[in-house]
Amino acid sequence: MAVKDLIQISDETPRVERHWIGGRKCDLPVYRIPIDSLYFNIENGRYADRMLRLHSENPGQEIDPRKDKWKREIEKMLAGEHKETQRDKSAFDRLVEDLRSREQLRPGVALADGGVIDGNRRLAALIKLRRDSKNTAQFSMFDGVILPEKETTSEDRWRIEAGIQLSLNDRWDYSPVNELLKVR
Repeated sequence: MAVKDLIQISDETPRVERHWIGGRKCDLPVYRIPIDSLYFNIENGRYADRMLRLHSENPGQEIDPRKDKWKREIEKMLAGEHKETQRDKSAFDRLVEDLRSREQLRPGVALADGGVIDGNRRLAALIKLRRDSKNTAQFSMFDGVILPEKETTSEDRWRIEAGIQLSLNDRWDYSPVNELLKVR
């Protein structure tokens, strides 16, 4: 799917997200993208170890995240439902509850062809919520920017993913006393 097609089937919101593309900062619109038009990014560094495991469990098979079989397997890994990923289950369940109660607050980042380079867990949580909900429309859209296809290099994609997922927390931590005072 080309970026124009993904944009045409998505709804633009008034929000923008700033990213570096082609050596310059770009304010990209945030879209409400149909989750059926997206697929998990198996190149994502955050869960590369899980993809290695999936490849070793399925030797000789091409793992295509666009196919339903693999989409479900990757979703299970992200949800902590696949063997050796149980440590992720409680965090995933908290994300599901947060999306159920507050909706998606932070937009993700999608490639022009629908690959999600930031927001794979949010996408998995939305898929689960839609599947388990009576009101499927409520959880059928993913908020995210769509990177411009021609202007975005592989280095830009890497920098965006690494910058979002590996960046330092630039907020100054509360002291223990201030944390208690804030809670109070």
